[in-house]
Amino acid sequence: MSTMNPKSFAKLLKLLDLAAVDISHALYVSPSHVSRWKTGSRELKTNSTYYQQLEELFLSVNAQRADRRLEEFLLSD
Repeated sequence: MSTMNPKSFAKLLKLLDLAAVDISHALYVSPSHVSRWKTGSRELKTNSTYYQQLEELFLSVNAQRADRRLEEFLLSD
């Protein structure tokens, strides 16, 4: 089962200027839960509902800002 790389997760949060509290409100989890995903002390499985919700949130934030930071990040690897 695949998991999201914590460094990539942290980089996405920084890139989109999202704080753990922003994510926690959107996903109805505690900020500490998000922090654990960010540090890697808790795995974020790619087949989880949270992962799917995060994808939608990241795409939505990117679209609202009408810039290409997310696309550039995804194409950089």
